[in-house]
This record gives sequence, C-alpha cells and structure tokens, in this order.
Amino acid sequence: MNMRIMKTFLKLLLFKPFLLSGYCTMWKTLSFRGSWRGLLLLLVLLLPGCRTEPKDFTLSFSMESIDIYKFSIEINADKNYRIQQQNLYLNTQEIETSRGMMTDEEFAKLTKLIAGSRLFKLKDSYGFDKEPDEFDPFSNVIYQLHYTERRKVKNITMRPNATDLFPKKFLELIQFLIRLNAKT
Repeated sequence: MNMRIMKTFLKLLLFKPFLLSGYCTMWKTLSFRGSWRGLLLLLVLLLPGCRTEPKDFTLSFSMESIDIYKFSIEINADKNYRIQQQNLYLNTQEIETSRGMMTDEEFAKLTKLIAGSRLFKLKDSYGFDKEPDEFDPFSNVIYQLHYTERRKVKNITMRPNATDLFPKKFLELIQFLIRLNAKT
C-alpha cells in the first residue's frame, strides 16, 4: 500500500471519521477512541502491510577470506541461483560453479528476509573503522552484498565482527545465503 494513501486513510479513520458519516456517532462507536492502545493496535495491524516483498531483483553475496577462500552466490527473481567457490590459498585459477533453482519455500523465505532487512536503510560499510586483529582469524573475512531492485542499487561491505549493528532479519539473510551454499 502506498504510504500517502495509508496516511490519508489513517487521518480519515482516526481524526475525521465524522466526515464520512455526516455526524459524530461513528467516532463515538469506535471502542478505541482516545486510547493509545487502540492506536497502537491499529498501527501494528497496518504497518506490516507497508513492506512489500521484492518482485524484480538480483542479489549477489560474496564471502572472502583474504588470500585464502572466496565464495559467491547470485540469485535472481526467477528463483535461479549460481554459486562459485575458489581456493585462493593454492593460487588455483579453477572456480567451482554450480547452478540451481530455489524451491518455492526457499524463495518465499528469501523474499521475506530481504523485505525485513530494509537493505536500502543500511550503511554501505561496517566494521572497517579499525585495523583487523592479527590474532582473530575472522577479522580478515569480508562479506559483500550487492542488491538491485528495479532501478535502486545497494552495496554493503562488512566484516563479521560488526554483526551487532544489523537488524535481525539482515543477519538471518546472511545465514540463509551461507546455508544455501552448504546445500549444494
């Protein structure tokens, strides 16, 4: 639902219902009139409908341990995916590639996680404000996410040590993509 339409609807429903009926009895019959609980209930019921699941998108995700290993996955809105893996430590040029199609359940979960992640509200970079810890093996791991929906593009680069800065659905999205790789 368009935000402008929803705001107009809320104004009419909450603040001027007497305009709809011609007199004030409609406002008096609403049981949540003047109640903050009623307003909260109405918002809880209406706001989840504002987030729409992505329809036409491309999602690319890569996880790289610098000079050791690289994994990447690309998923399109037609449920097709491509996974590539490369062992960088041995300086091999060989890239293992696998392709597949997501099940309806997997794709539904993916689109729900994308919608809940609010990708376009996230910053472009996380965890690069300090130098990597040489004793932490995960400090040299970099996650990169490239998301395109219609004409919007979002790139996010992060280190795993910055995971406390993200919405829960975004972390679930990253876990889902890594598990999809393990499935193949």
